[in-house]
Amino acid sequence: MNLLRVVARPLLAAPFIADGVDALRHPYEHVEHAASVRPLIDKATGAAGLEPLTDEQLALATRVTGAVTVLAGLRFATGRHPRSAALCLAAIGAPMALVHMPTPGAMRKLPKDHAKFLRAHALGKLGLVGGVLIASTDRVGQPSALVARAMRRDQRRAIAAAEAAVAERLSGTAS
Repeated sequence: MNLLRVVARPLLAAPFIADGVDALRHPYEHVEHAASVRPLIDKATGAAGLEPLTDEQLALATRVTGAVTVLAGLRFATGRHPRSAALCLAAIGAPMALVHMPTPGAMRKLPKDHAKFLRAHALGKLGLVGGVLIASTDRVGQPSALVARAMRRDQRRAIAAAEAAVAERLSGTAS
């Protein structure tokens, strides 16, 4: 394994693991952070024909999401199925980053320094999501399936041409 991957994967996974552990330990704080998107959650559950979720149900969902994040982060950091783990982290991290993104209306009510901090924090989380999205495409030096298929096709053609040249040479019809 490449030394860069050995160092970079755990560094990239660390914030996700820390967020997941925090969600497991303090789910109600995360539910409070999601208050800005609570109407959207209630609308989605209503569209699915379900009752609005209680704080206890959201806390349970937060714990489950935290556990999945910790597991995916550990798998990514240790290089066990890193591409699928990175994709899982991106799938969980993107909506979470958007949940933490302050709305323009709320930004006007906050002190300027705090609003700037919240915006930078949310953008940092989105940057991490971008990093794991890039990592989800890392094939560790192996070509993509399409490139590998094209290489095999080219190899078969080259082998067939070489065999034809040898057969032609052996039969004495070569010039």
